[in-house]
Amino acid sequence: MNERDWEILIDIKAKSLPITVNDVVKCCGAIVTSYINGQNLIDENDFNYLTKNDGFTAIIQGRYIIFYDDAIKSEERKRMAIMHELGHIYGRHLVTESDVFDGRATIFNNTSVKAPNIVEESANNFALKVLAPACVLWGLKITKASDIGLLCKIPDAAAKQRADRMKVLYQRENEFLAYRGKTCFLQSPLERRVYEQFSDFIIVEKKKMNK
Repeated sequence: MNERDWEILIDIKAKSLPITVNDVVKCCGAIVTSYINGQNLIDENDFNYLTKNDGFTAIIQGRYIIFYDDAIKSEERKRMAIMHELGHIYGRHLVTESDVFDGRATIFNNTSVKAPNIVEESANNFALKVLAPACVLWGLKITKASDIGLLCKIPDAAAKQRADRMKVLYQRENEFLAYRGKTCFLQSPLERRVYEQFSDFIIVEKKKMNK
C-alpha cells in the first residue's frame, strides 16, 4: 500500500487533524455499523464468533460492511479499529483466503493484541499512516507519543508505535541533511500535496505551541 495513504488524504481533502474517519469510509464506499445495529446481519451470516474482536469486515451482497464493537468506550480505540478494517479493504486483503480472511470476513482484528502476521501489520500501519501522517507530524516537529495521541486522536499504544516510527524518520532526516543536504521528507509529489493541504493547519498549530 505504498503511497496509498497519501492518495486517500488527497482524495478526502484532509486539511487538519484529527482525520475524520467517516470521510475515508465514504471514499472507499464501505458501510460501517455497530454490533448492536448490525445484529440481524451478524445473525443471518453466522458472524457472532467474530464479535469478540474490536471490529471485523464482511463481504455481504458484494458490499464491504465494517462492524465494530459498541462496548468500546474509547473513541480513539474505535477510530483505530475502523481504520484498521479500512486497511484490509484498501490492502485488498479480502480478495483471497488467508490467516486473517476466511472468504467471508476478516477473522483476527483485535487491535489491542500484537498483529500475528504481515497482513495484520499492514492494516495497522495503514491506519497509523492515515490517522497520523508523518509529514504533518514532521511539519509540527512532534516527537512525543502523548502529543501524537492527543493531536491525532489515536490510542496510547498506537501513538507510541507512531512515535517510534517518527524517531526512525527523524534519524533518517539527519542523515539526509548531512550527506545529501536535503530532508528525507516531501520527496514524493504525493507527499508534497498532502503537506500543502495541511500547511495552514501546521502554521496555526505551531503558533499555539509557541505561546
